[in-house]
Amino acid sequence: VECRHIWLALFSWYGLVVKVNARCTMFRRGININALYEYHAHLFFFGFASEMRVDVGNCSALELPEQRIWDQGVNIPWIFVAWLLPLGAGALLLVVLGGFVALGESDFGSARYLHYTWHLPRRGAYKWCVGVMVLAPVLLPTLWFLQVLAYTSGSEEIDNLIVMKDCAVSGLLLIFSLNKLAFPSAPVHAWDGLPDFLALSFTRSLLQLLLQPNYSFSAKFVDALWTAQHGDQSRLRRYTGDPDRVLDVCRAAQAAEAQQRKVLEMSSL
Repeated sequence: VECRHIWLALFSWYGLVVKVNARCTMFRRGININALYEYHAHLFFFGFASEMRVDVGNCSALELPEQRIWDQGVNIPWIFVAWLLPLGAGALLLVVLGGFVALGESDFGSARYLHYTWHLPRRGAYKWCVGVMVLAPVLLPTLWFLQVLAYTSGSEEIDNLIVMKDCAVSGLLLIFSLNKLAFPSAPVHAWDGLPDFLALSFTRSLLQLLLQPNYSFSAKFVDALWTAQHGDQSRLRRYTGDPDRVLDVCRAAQAAEAQQRKVLEMSSL
């Protein structure tokens, strides 16, 4: 399980190398695959595709008829499934950006901004949006497979199953990325929601804004707190000009939480 990143990277790279060269070969032979993508994008996302002529070689062409999504009954469920992920993603962006605007914080190094992003995945609206997005890559192959078994046979069925196998890596990558959205690795501690902590500001460069996710900063910050608590403030000093105050704020909050839990445990006995 822990090696899944390696396998996904290997299969993704294999697919990229093969597809690059395969598409170059098709273009050299006059096969315009982009037109096919455009035709089916219009059909399955907008419900209508105009008549199109697609060159498939120097001497032949593929005539694609004008088509509406309801012309073939098996296509109708596809447009609903196709829009699940974009709608979920759009709603998630509204939730994230709306919360950020309401926060009124423009400094990405402020503790208030970090606290907002660390706790964002715990909000109900966030979970619902990600849930809708996850539903799409689960429903699509299921719907596809059932339709292949029910409505195709012979070479058409075999062709569909081959394409399904070829698309498996893309589907796994999508599910993996959605899994990272649903279950981020940012640790959440008692001290990060207290007023004293929210008033802090950390030093973060523009490069860190672009390349370092907030959950990665969180892990590094916790490590810096740990080493500072044992006498080495060099790591914590990278993120703040007043490491003593930051350490005192976090340590006092953590001690208060531990004491509160101890009281609750004793009262439950």
